[in-house]
Amino acid sequence: MSAIDASGQLASYSSWGQGVVAAGIGGPVKARDYETGTIKDVQGTSIATPIVAGQIALARSRWPQATPNQILQSVIRSGSNNGVWNQYTGYGALSL
Repeated sequence: MSAIDASGQLASYSSWGQGVVAAGIGGPVKARDYETGTIKDVQGTSIATPIVAGQIALARSRWPQATPNQILQSVIRSGSNNGVWNQYTGYGALSL
């Protein structure tokens, strides 16, 4: 999992390398600070990860009989890198 910025480029704070499968927007996004109750801009891989996980969860709910490999194949085919892997964004941002 890596984080990309609004232009689709690898975010400066993101991890990258052999284990990257997909990328998610790392911000800035609006989020509630539950300690203060305010809305603020946040960014990071901690934002990108739940965005990708949420997309995969939606795919699982849409196709409940799909195997994990079938879900992984949908991640690969729907990535913004058109099925091509790279070390920075994996198969790219998802469009499930």
